[in-house]
Amino acid sequence: MSKSQNTQNAKTAQNPEIESFLNTLDAEKRAEIDAARAFVAQHLATKYEEVFQYGMISWVIPLEVTGKTYNGQPLSVVSLGVKKSVYSLHLISMYIFPESRIILERESQQLGYKLDIGKGCLRFRKFSDLPAEPLAELLKKIDYNGLITAMVKQGKSSHH
Repeated sequence: MSKSQNTQNAKTAQNPEIESFLNTLDAEKRAEIDAARAFVAQHLATKYEEVFQYGMISWVIPLEVTGKTYNGQPLSVVSLGVKKSVYSLHLISMYIFPESRIILERESQQLGYKLDIGKGCLRFRKFSDLPAEPLAELLKKIDYNGLITAMVKQGKSSHH
């Protein structure tokens, strides 16, 4: 990957598994997933690879970077999924670095948003109901090397 690609935004992949998943969604769900997917791709660095993992669209740190992982899978950084009428953004950075979740909650509250948020998951019914600016900042500030270091410390990766 060239240096110029590293500073650009993540791209959505032409992945048959992702396309198959998207094709199972009705028009309303597809529109919400498409909006959230485009938003994540716009604000997340290109270092992450978009894959279909655990029934969700995920942006991962490739195994070539992390080395062997505890489960043989790339380390998921952001995952986007839907169950019934609830969508979710799983953000491992909020789990690994709880201060990022606290900042997102505080900034969202200041803007009048009440989030349905867990330790590492943000749930929503409409993507437009999420606070764009604080969420974009959280995605932009995800510390690629910091995540790898934290995962190695937790025994999730052997990083070579």
